[in-house]
This record gives sequence, structure tokens and C-alpha cells, in this order.
Amino acid sequence: MKRAIQGGALVGILVSFISLTFSFTASAHVVVTPGQVETSQRTTFAVSVPNEHDTAVVGVRLVIPEGLTSVRPYVKSGWDVNVKTTGEGESLSATEITWTSAGATVPVNLKDDFLFSAKAPAAATELKWKAYETYQNGLVVAWEQTPSDSESTKPYSITQVVNETEQDAVLRKASDAAQDAKSTANRSLYVGIAGIIVGLAAIFIATRKK
Repeated sequence: MKRAIQGGALVGILVSFISLTFSFTASAHVVVTPGQVETSQRTTFAVSVPNEHDTAVVGVRLVIPEGLTSVRPYVKSGWDVNVKTTGEGESLSATEITWTSAGATVPVNLKDDFLFSAKAPAAATELKWKAYETYQNGLVVAWEQTPSDSESTKPYSITQVVNETEQDAVLRKASDAAQDAKSTANRSLYVGIAGIIVGLAAIFIATRKK
């Protein structure tokens, strides 16, 4: 039973992941993943940058939402990475990350991911990711509008900061169910052993009376 519960949990997580991934890839705009993180959790974020224009992408700028701390981009071959900050000392915080072509590009009809890690805010909130693509011909496309059903908008991506992610909730419920099943099995075992003891005692008493 425990294996079945764990298998069901894994299937649920896989389905959630596939659904989430499809929703992101189905719409070709700059998206930051994951779409959900836990409060105070250090996470690796990926900025997915598609290119649907007729010239290469040579620059990406991401505005860092308020509340994120310890922002550290990953090294990316062929790109210069720069972090813009504000404040000093303990109040120092990142406000933007820019990736500028140093030989590499995002070619036409392809996409690339730009990675960085950061610590999520301590309280539940929404992270609104405003991003800007710069093309080789000088065109800048801004993904900074409020998401809507209109196909003409260029929406920003959103990450939900929650106290417990959906995946963790599935695992917790599966663990609780497995523990309940184990407790039920143990109770049945104890009842069975008690029955055997009572039976043996009855046999012993009956034998003594003879």
C-alpha cells in the first residue's frame, strides 16, 4: 500500500510538472520558472527567452522583484552578466540582472535559458518578473504588462511565493496516508497477537481442568 501511495504521489507531481511546463511553453514569451516556490527557500530560477523575430537576441534584462535576496546569476558562456544593486552593507539588494552578448546570441526561432539563484521572501506574495529582450537590429521588446486574455499584450511572468508548494502538499499527504496505513497494520497485528495469546491461555486453562 505504501508503494502504491508513493507511486500515486509521484504521478501527481509529474502531471503537475507537465501541465505547468506546457502552459509556459505554449505561449512564446519571456517566462521565469518555477511558477511556485516556498517562503524563504533558496531557488534556482530560469529565465526562458524565445526568439520569434527575424534577427537574433543579443541582450536580456530582468527586473528583480522586491523581497528577493542573495541574487546570484550563473556564469553563461558567450554572455556578459551584470547585476545592478542598490543600498549598502546588509541593506544591499539586487534590482536588475542583464545578460549582454559577448559572442553568443539567441538565434531566430530558438530559445535559451538564463539562470540565477535567489532566496524567496519570508512571507507569501507574488513575484512579478518584468523582462526586456534586445535584438541585433536594436529592437527592444518589453514583457512588462499585466497578464490578460488579450493576445496583443506582452505580459510579465509571475511566481507565487507560498507557505507550502503543491508538490510538498502532495508528498505530505502521501506520507500521512502511509503512516496511517502503517498504524492500521500495526493495530491489526497487535490484535492478532492478542487473539493468539487469549486462545493459548484458554487452551492452557482447559488442559489444566482435565
